Amino acid sequence: MQVIFSAPENLQVIELLTDAGDKFGELPGWTVYGGVMLNGQIKTAILTKEPDVTAERITAAQAAALEAKTLAEETAGNLNAAVTELTMAMAGGVA
Repeated sequence: MQVIFSAPENLQVIELLTDAGDKFGELPGWTVYGGVMLNGQIKTAILTKEPDVTAERITAAQAAALEAKTLAEETAGNLNAAVTELTMAMAGGVA
């Protein structure tokens, strides 16, 4: 079982078959063998997909951009408050 599922080319498309052998669907893209889970006499192959490095990079970049935007907005708000206080102090008023 491990030999069959350890070859990624065997996992590109997994066909779903009925007990009679008729195809009723397929699962594409399962390329990494994760092991076998035993539950009594039933053996279940655990399959995963390769990580999508591009999608992970895009998500990380979006998170960093959002964090930078939030920090810039907070800094701008603090700067505006400081300018207002300084303007008021120079004019002889109280902020």
